[in-house]
Amino acid sequence: MAFASCSDVSALDARIDALEAASGGTVDGSETKVVAGSGVTVTGTGTSANPYVVSSSGTASVSHDGTMTGTGTSGSPLSVVQATETQRGAVELATVAESQAGTSTTTAVTPAGLAAAIAAIPALDGSETKVTAGTNVTVTGTGATATPYVVSVPTATDALAGAVELATVAEAAIGTSTTTAVTPAGLAAAIAAIPALDGSETKLTAGTNTTVTGSGTTAAPYAVNVPTATDAIAGAVELATVAEAGIGTSTTTAVTPAGLSSAIAASQQTLAVAGGSLAISSGNSIALTPVYGNDATTILFYAFPA
Repeated sequence: MAFASCSDVSALDARIDALEAASGGTVDGSETKVVAGSGVTVTGTGTSANPYVVSSSGTASVSHDGTMTGTGTSGSPLSVVQATETQRGAVELATVAESQAGTSTTTAVTPAGLAAAIAAIPALDGSETKVTAGTNVTVTGTGATATPYVVSVPTATDALAGAVELATVAEAAIGTSTTTAVTPAGLAAAIAAIPALDGSETKLTAGTNTTVTGSGTTAAPYAVNVPTATDAIAGAVELATVAEAGIGTSTTTAVTPAGLSSAIAASQQTLAVAGGSLAISSGNSIALTPVYGNDATTILFYAFPA
């Protein structure tokens, strides 16, 4: 059994209209000729009183793309399958309410249903988008036109990370701002503004038993002096030679252990009594006075002279 498509019907109507216009008379349907094909019979003349009747004379063979079931016989009529997400077929049109509900998976939305579903969408004012503050930022507002979100970065301090203003070259050279950041140009200017150093910036003051002369510059370097020691002033002292230590006349030198030992050794003398004389190894001698016993002839001992 064959079925006429909508385009076939439209073409037929157009042909009928053309025939009527050409003949100037009334078309009663018999002008259309229907010839029986294989497996069918045709009766009637095509008029309203005697329409064509196309009947199956055997088993019909119907070709389709899987969207129909049945063989087209009286015992197995043709049926269009239900359309799904994976199968083409017949589909029911959704009502407006079903379109707005948005839950049906077996119906198709009409333009009216689509318009109603769109109209039912709540008005958006921007607050639906959520903005949360992250690290080192703050967020105010709701996102609406009247109160838009404002994302702010705090000003950086020595205790808080944030946005920082760049210092001008003049500010960098002055060096007093604690809220701005120095640029390479500002750093170069600040370095260039440093006065030339000549050494006099370092101050040196005389301490105990010292004197300081000069200004610390290359031309006049500081000179730290220690005065020569005397019996009234503490200061630097020269060490006496061994010979000087032995002589014992210097008043401006200090004796070393070696000089002291040599001087002591040089001052040691040997005494010897002989023949009524006390002789010193250095060559000097002293005459001793003899002291006699009762007989006036026996010498008991010698005494130093009075």
